[in-house]
Amino acid sequence: MTRNDEGLIEHILEASRRLAEIVEAGREDFNASWMLQSAAER
Repeated sequence: MTRNDEGLIEHILEASRRLAEIVEAGREDFNASWMLQSAAER
């Protein structure tokens, strides 16, 4: 694995941690918020 691969993997892990925070409140809150949905898409 190269340093570039490690950086990409770290980026993926950080994105997944942020996504977990977005959906933590539950499906109802997620469905009610266009902002949360938009953030999750990105």
